[in-house]
Amino acid sequence: MLEDLEAVLDYLRRFGRVAAVGHSLGGRLALMSGADVVAAISPALPQKPSEEGRAMLTHFGSTAVRATGPGEILDILRAMPSPAVSSRPTLLLHAEGDIPSLIEAVHAAAGTLPGAAVQVISRHQHKSATLPPGLLAYLPRWFNSH
Repeated sequence: MLEDLEAVLDYLRRFGRVAAVGHSLGGRLALMSGADVVAAISPALPQKPSEEGRAMLTHFGSTAVRATGPGEILDILRAMPSPAVSSRPTLLLHAEGDIPSLIEAVHAAAGTLPGAAVQVISRHQHKSATLPPGLLAYLPRWFNSH
């Protein structure tokens, strides 16, 4: 995935400076990339995902990344190195209500990146909702079929 991103960035560099913007796994890849400027939105940085994050990835998988098994995305995240230290302009964004381990990892990463700024999104948060067990059993099949 990172090699594909780097190939795109190399192509775009013909036209000037390049930026990488990504959310979740894309945010982590953006941070690992050689882009001149980075914006990472709720980047998947925790080396050990929270119980909520692990359960979500295990039960629901991903609507954007096709996995061959329920634990594959977690294995990919665990195998990825930490983003390299860089002084390039880097914007790290997370929601006020994001998973606590993600928030902690974003702030820890900001402390190691000299050019980083953190922005906390505090408005328009999703409200927590309790889902009935039947719907929870159905959602993974629906997500993975689309």
